[in-house]
Amino acid sequence: MTLRQIEPVLLDGDLADWVEATAAAAGLSVPEYLAGLVEADRRSDAVDRASRLAAPVYQQWVDAGRPVEDGLTADEVFGP
Repeated sequence: MTLRQIEPVLLDGDLADWVEATAAAAGLSVPEYLAGLVEADRRSDAVDRASRLAAPVYQQWVDAGRPVEDGLTADEVFGP
């Protein structure tokens, strides 16, 4: 296996703080943690990937006061 460095990644400050804390809690460096996330994404199927990518947006939708009880599900809002 050949390793190579990819350009640095720029993240929003809050997201960068979360990534650093999550990596530290897992006992990993930030590059190791991000590489693990990318590898997990590569191994997932398209449906799982779409669900994971939509989840934060759906949570923002709910947090903004959108109805969830008798309202739309994440699949109805972001599904195919």
